[in-house]
Amino acid sequence: NYTQRLSAALAGNGAGGCLQPVDLSCEYLYALDRDSISLIPVDTVEEAIEKTENAELWGFLTFGSEFSKNFFKRMVEGDLSDNETISGSQIDIRLDMTGK
Repeated sequence: NYTQRLSAALAGNGAGGCLQPVDLSCEYLYALDRDSISLIPVDTVEEAIEKTENAELWGFLTFGSEFSKNFFKRMVEGDLSDNETISGSQIDIRLDMTGK
C-alpha cells in the first residue's frame, strides 16, 4: 500500500492532450492507478530527463511517434512490421534508479 504518490512526467508525443478519435496512449494513461501515480505533462524528453535526474520525478513515459496508428499497424503486420512501425508502437518508461 503506497503512502505517497509517485510523480511521473509524460513527455513529447501524447503530452499535449487526447485529440485523436482513437488515442491508445490516452487509453493507456487512463488505465493507470491515479492514486499511486500523478502524471505531470512536460514539453520535451530532455525536460523529463532533467526533472528525473534532479529527483523532481520518479520517472517518465514516452509514446512512439503516431503511437495508435503504429500500434494497430503492428497488430496487423505482426512479425513483418518494419523498424519504424515497431519503434512507433512502443512505450518507453524510464525510472530514477538512484534511490534519492
